[in-house]
Parts: sequence; structure tokens; C-alpha cells
Amino acid sequence: MHELYQCPISAEEAAAEISNAAEEFEPVVRAATGATASYALILETAEVDAYWHYWLDGSGSDIRLRLNTRRARFTRSRCRQTALHEVLAHGL
Repeated sequence: MHELYQCPISAEEAAAEISNAAEEFEPVVRAATGATASYALILETAEVDAYWHYWLDGSGSDIRLRLNTRRARFTRSRCRQTALHEVLAHGL
């Protein structure tokens, strides 16, 4: 099972994995933090010659997570970490 989470996946699969993981972990994070803010997640891919692998920005309740396909390498475990850190820690 551990190997399944470490195998490389495509950017399209990564976007779905991040979205699914954020949905899965959201109730636990809300319960732990007391967060009540709503958000709408938009996932995009970009190929940018920049230092970042993932970039989160947005306005109001709309948040956008960009996946830099030039820098990032995607696995299921990294997607779960990204959902927790980028989406639920910064975006929520």
C-alpha cells in the first residue's frame, strides 16, 4: 500500500487527488481549528520557470492552487500533504 502513495502520477491525477484529499480532511481540520470560513477551490496547472512547485492565491472565498508542472513531481502522498498545507492551512 505504501508504494501506491509514492508512485508518480500525472498533473491531472494530482489535481483530482488534492481536491479529494482536501474534501476528506476538511471536517477534521475544521473541528481541530474551529474554522468556519467557506471557500471554493480552483485547481490549475502551469508551466512556469520559477522556484515554486505550488502557488496559492485568491480573493474572498475563492482560492486558486496552481501546480507548476515544470518543477513539481506528483505522488499521492505529496498530494495529501499539499491538500493539508496549501488548501486547508493557507486557504481555509
